[in-house]
Amino acid sequence: MPLITIGSTPIQFPDSAQAPDWSEAVIQFAQVVSDSLNTFAGPYDVPAQSFLFASSGAQQIPNLQFSTAVIRAAYIKYSIYRTTSSNTAFEAGQIIVIYNPNTANPSDKKWQIITECVGGNSGASASLSIDDSGQFYITPTALSGTNAINKISYSAQAFSQ
Repeated sequence: MPLITIGSTPIQFPDSAQAPDWSEAVIQFAQVVSDSLNTFAGPYDVPAQSFLFASSGAQQIPNLQFSTAVIRAAYIKYSIYRTTSSNTAFEAGQIIVIYNPNTANPSDKKWQIITECVGGNSGASASLSIDDSGQFYITPTALSGTNAINKISYSAQAFSQ
């Protein structure tokens, strides 16, 4: 039986000695799918996830960090949704960052960042930033009301140096 791994899951497929004549086609299909899925995500990509954040102060976004030793650039897709008893704020977009270790760059400017987003009149009332180590932060501004819920969902594709 051929062993085919999809993601990190090994699967024992029947071979023609144990299955009908179509088993060879099924095995070929599974191998192609396996090859495709195994090249889909890189070792430094960030899978889709979400984070509930506090209503004020700069906060690290978990797992949204890029090593300056191995990453040159990244594309981040994100969505922010914030709500209180009297307000709603939201936006979605993409961020492109590129690392430039040039010593002439001042501290806190080693990553160049550009953001494209859509959202309500004032977006999500939160800003996203990256420090020189490659760690992303979210800094919300106050929304009036009580019972705040603040959530960011994100994923990223990283490109090696």
